[in-house]
Amino acid sequence: MGIEHTLRFANLQVSSRVANALLDRFGTPEAVFGASPDELAAAADIPRKEAAKLLDPEFIATSE
Repeated sequence: MGIEHTLRFANLQVSSRVANALLDRFGTPEAVFGASPDELAAAADIPRKEAAKLLDPEFIATSE
């Protein structure tokens, strides 16, 4: 498991419910980022558009 996936996952700023649902379903942050938007949306009960945004490597959820 790469530290970059762990850090990226930690910085998504999703609710604990969403984070837990994703980790429960996929097991690791790396697996979360390897999933499709449809899989993320179904696992966390979030809109597909939001799931796709989470997978976008250009998306930075935290502000400096």
